[in-house]
Amino acid sequence: MSLLRRTLEMDKNPSVRKKAVEALAQMPPTAEIRDALAKALKTDTKPAVRILAVEGLAKAATVLKDQTTIETLRQKAGDDRENGYVRSQAALALKKMEI
Repeated sequence: MSLLRRTLEMDKNPSVRKKAVEALAQMPPTAEIRDALAKALKTDTKPAVRILAVEGLAKAATVLKDQTTIETLRQKAGDDRENGYVRSQAALALKKMEI
């Protein structure tokens, strides 16, 4: 898990980061995974990585039921500077959770 997190945070290749976020999103949600996905959503430069982070956070929110994840998704859904598809995916994730 820590190797995937480091890869997601530090690898220069967006395809590698995308694979790392995909793997993290498939794992059973934990606070550590949630934090890695939230950081990727907030800081990664590539929309494809951020979209997968949204999907992983949506899964984590339904399992962990924590406000941190929900608030992270809300912030992205309302961020006018964010890629439109990332914003819509964050909003859709929140809608699916019926929050």
